[in-house]
Amino acid sequence: MAWIAKNDYLNQSEMENNALLVWAEMAKYGFTIEAIAALLANMQRESTINPGLWNSRIEDMSRAYGLVQWLPPTKYINWAGPNWRDNGPLECERINWECVNNGGGQWYATSTYNLTFEEFRDSHQQGYFLTLAFLHCYERPGSYDVEEPIRKANYDFWWPWMTGQEPPTPGPDPIPGNSGKRKWWLFSPPWL
Repeated sequence: MAWIAKNDYLNQSEMENNALLVWAEMAKYGFTIEAIAALLANMQRESTINPGLWNSRIEDMSRAYGLVQWLPPTKYINWAGPNWRDNGPLECERINWECVNNGGGQWYATSTYNLTFEEFRDSHQQGYFLTLAFLHCYERPGSYDVEEPIRKANYDFWWPWMTGQEPPTPGPDPIPGNSGKRKWWLFSPPWL
């Protein structure tokens, strides 16, 4: 099985191909299945799990690049060296490098998601906690109200796809004070 990498959005079967490869790579580095499902939920939104995607499909060093959309892309490119382009295994290695190097300047714990990148990697917490922890501590998008429901819906696909089990029944919103403000179940996965 080969990585699918191109400067375009992947379809569902292409994402599933790359998800198997991400799963294998990240498991090799000790990431739990729960953490990998959270990674996939975020990678789907960031890049369609595509190591060759530039933000808005415009190749420009001022735009984000890769599986997790590094910005600036030189965070990854300078580290990776001459074989950086469209290199899924190397991008997974970079994510692990960031994990074992105090977040690599990318992971910042928050008061709500107060864990290190290594604690994320080792966690067996199910449900949305790890998905949102990666969103808040690593990705840090412009609008959490928009991004949280999308990534939760992505998790609702990847967890059963990986385990054959339905995601746990959601409890109260994991962010104190926000209960009832987000109706995540109204959002369908983007490929439907």
